[in-house]
Amino acid sequence: MSSRRPITRLTLFGLVATFALAFYAVGARTQTTEPKTVTVTIKPAHPITVTPDPAVISKSEGDQIEWVCPACTSGFSVHFPKGSPFASGIFNQKNPKSGKVRADAAEGLYHYTVTVNGHTLDPGVKVSP
Repeated sequence: MSSRRPITRLTLFGLVATFALAFYAVGARTQTTEPKTVTVTIKPAHPITVTPDPAVISKSEGDQIEWVCPACTSGFSVHFPKGSPFASGIFNQKNPKSGKVRADAAEGLYHYTVTVNGHTLDPGVKVSP
């Protein structure tokens, strides 16, 4: 005599839902945010431009920035002279990624200095909730 009962639709739905939630929870914990790109450009009339300016990042999203300058053959530097929303305040062509915005960073506009070939520009990063 068999004591097996047929699997009901409700039981099957419960199993599928449990596995789906577990899969989603693991994915949410391991998900990483791609850095937002800030492009530094060198032009003859305006030695340096930065796009976007300001770069807008979100604390709740754990945003980060990567500065790129395809035409910067001699490199570039980024410096936050009055405080950085990131763990570090100095970046360059060899270290262009900011890492995630600090959880304790104040919301608002942070000005930074970009230097390329002796020319400077002071764009900004805006931290939002």
